[in-house]
Amino acid sequence: MTLPLESAVDALWRAISPAGGVSVTYSQGSTTATVTAVPGTTRIEAENIDGAIRTDKVQDFIFQSSALLGLLPARGDTIAWGSRLFEVVQPAGGRQYAYSDQYQRMIRVHTKEIYAS
Repeated sequence: MTLPLESAVDALWRAISPAGGVSVTYSQGSTTATVTAVPGTTRIEAENIDGAIRTDKVQDFIFQSSALLGLLPARGDTIAWGSRLFEVVQPAGGRQYAYSDQYQRMIRVHTKEIYAS
């Protein structure tokens, strides 16, 4: 049985993916999936060895969890977006990803750009 909030999360995805979604190819080992993702950013604060606080931004991609074919994002996975390539990272001791809702229908994956032509 689908709960009303689950339906709302699905409706949100149907609304934002055509407006802000881009086609990307997610790769983990020999498994690849070409899917729609919504790009975003996350601000990460980390303390340097000298005690100074450094703020960085990481490139995020939000996916429908089901689009990743059962894969859980892992360090070293890649996301190709046009001529740019991103690698999944674990920022500031956190996790590589976070679910965007309590039903785990949408997942936010943290990456860094490793190639652009």
